[in-house]
Amino acid sequence: MPYTSRQIVSLACQIAKVQSGMVPQVGQFLNMLLESYAQTMDLDKIRKSTTINVVGGVTGIGYNSAGYLLPTDYLRENQALYNVNGTIFDLSQISLNKYLTLFQGTGIANYPEWYATDISDAAINEWGAPVMYFWPPAAIPLSVTFLYRPESVTITSPETSNVIPWFENQLILLKDLSSQAMMLGDDARKDGMDKEVESRMRKYLVMKDDSEGFAQQVKLDPQLFRRRDNLKPTKITSIF
Repeated sequence: MPYTSRQIVSLACQIAKVQSGMVPQVGQFLNMLLESYAQTMDLDKIRKSTTINVVGGVTGIGYNSAGYLLPTDYLRENQALYNVNGTIFDLSQISLNKYLTLFQGTGIANYPEWYATDISDAAINEWGAPVMYFWPPAAIPLSVTFLYRPESVTITSPETSNVIPWFENQLILLKDLSSQAMMLGDDARKDGMDKEVESRMRKYLVMKDDSEGFAQQVKLDPQLFRRRDNLKPTKITSIF
């Protein structure tokens, strides 16, 4: 049975032998660790999906003209795709700088191939959430399925909370939290604990992304090589 955040914090405090008055600080470390894991590792455990309804025939730059709001907890993309009469279009991400240099005049509306995101504080402060752009602009209304990695949810008062942390390898989480707690008491065991955490984390990530069960493919840059599955459903391609 998974341990709650309260139990993990309590065990970490016992391992690190911290004073009782430092327990809330250890709870803060727990939230920091979970936030760090979300930011540095692509873990399917926390992947989410949302639907973005794209309006046809809209061009320009900026949220009011061609942008679409992303979820407020958006951290980074995973996949974006849409369906047109049974044909699945898998969009490729480009940088916002690249998007801003693309032609935005009339007559370019088509089936979108690329998308860019603006996750800057300026965009979030102005519009309340990160913003997503498509190119070329959609010629028809589309329902885009967007898979993404979210920010980690902060646990309120983790030292007393019964919430189960989302990170599934609780032994690594406990060891890592114990290492962070050891800083509070200048514990000489910290270096050894860090090495153990690093070793366990490496094994965990290798197994998470184990590629021995399937063949690997080298993919061409979608910005330079256009895929046939991104052509209009009316197009016919031949190989000679």
